[in-house]
Amino acid sequence: QTLLALLNTLQHNSETPLKHRQMAISVQSVIDAISHMQLEQSSLLRNHVQTSTYILTSIVAFALILLILGLAWLGHYLVKGLNQLHEGVQQVQAGNWPQIITIGHDEICDISQSFNHMVKQLQNKTEQLNLALDIAQMGIWELKISDYSLIWDERLMEIYTVPIHIREQGITYDFWRNRCHPNDVESVEQLLES
Repeated sequence: QTLLALLNTLQHNSETPLKHRQMAISVQSVIDAISHMQLEQSSLLRNHVQTSTYILTSIVAFALILLILGLAWLGHYLVKGLNQLHEGVQQVQAGNWPQIITIGHDEICDISQSFNHMVKQLQNKTEQLNLALDIAQMGIWELKISDYSLIWDERLMEIYTVPIHIREQGITYDFWRNRCHPNDVESVEQLLES
């Protein structure tokens, strides 16, 4: 600013020799050219920064889209496998013997294969138990200690010749106790209490 003020004074002062005024005008022209070049460079730099920012923003947006799509695919893949396992567990609980389809070579596939193997073993053991119970003409029962309710399988109901109306109502502890041999009631109840 000071240089520009000095040049301006030299150019317009009538006492300044002509040679110095011409030199001041030349220097002023050089300074103006440099200022103009700086403005152009600044404009180019600003355009370059804007273009670079646009390109970088586009790359980041594209990378985020790819990441979101990848996570969505992975989530779908994992959830699908876990849902199959969950449905398989529900089928086993309902007494069915599902076979889970396994595709791929990952942890979900490994778990699915282990589940399939476990279901097959459980199915084989259940068939062996049922065969042994048929041969021995025995039944299975379950006592819920919390409320002394009983669950009997069909074979046990047949052995005790339980009437249909009692089967529909459910077996009670008293129903079982009344059918137990009197000499066994005390020792069996002691075992149940322990």
